[in-house]
Amino acid sequence: RQRDVREAFSVAGPVAWGGFVEFRMNIDDDVDYLSLGTMAINTNDCFVALNGVKVGSHGGDFDLAGLDAGSEVNNELCGFIPGPACAVTSGNKRSQKGAEGFVHVHRGFFGINEGRDVAFNIDQNDVSVRGEPLTQARYDWRNPMARVTITRA
Repeated sequence: RQRDVREAFSVAGPVAWGGFVEFRMNIDDDVDYLSLGTMAINTNDCFVALNGVKVGSHGGDFDLAGLDAGSEVNNELCGFIPGPACAVTSGNKRSQKGAEGFVHVHRGFFGINEGRDVAFNIDQNDVSVRGEPLTQARYDWRNPMARVTITRA
């Protein structure tokens, strides 16, 4: 357990676009900071996070940008992406060659494999459960990616 961490837990997921998760925590009045993190579905290294944000006595709203961990190249291939768009058997391979190497605001999902022929240009394990490459129209987002609302009772 980390020093000064009062509580740690996880919630069920994944949460689909437009959905939400609500949970309650009992925390002492002297706790003023909150950290949280979660991976974005249908990406290989995108996440949203709050890192030691001062909550204050009344809580607040926090709009979170999608962040790119920089640990993997954003090839948009299902063989490298966990999430409901990709078959469970496609795996979660890691592609580090060409990765940025630093955390930054994620650029989004561009559909870079759209139009590629599954028979000739792309591996069967790298397509969606629909049998085609992941598309920008279906999987792209613009920031903010998530909103966290904190209410103190």
